[in-house]
Amino acid sequence: MCDMGSYTLYHFQWSLFSLMARYTVALRGNAASPETAMRIEEKLVDLHRGENLSEKYLLEVNPKGQVCITLPYAPIPVFGYFEGE
Repeated sequence: MCDMGSYTLYHFQWSLFSLMARYTVALRGNAASPETAMRIEEKLVDLHRGENLSEKYLLEVNPKGQVCITLPYAPIPVFGYFEGE
């Protein structure tokens, strides 16, 4: 299991929500200390090939097949704003 400072961002390079999430990550700046640094691994999900609808993605990442998502869940304001949370 990942530690609390480690996240995986599943995204599609031309998705508007993915672009906003990656832009937010780029703007986050440096952490106050190495212990509080957020590590983000990016994984490309090709929507044109239906990778978001594969059995593995639906079972392990997001049962709704939605892209852009972080695991474990990261409360990035961009997501909550557009999902009405």
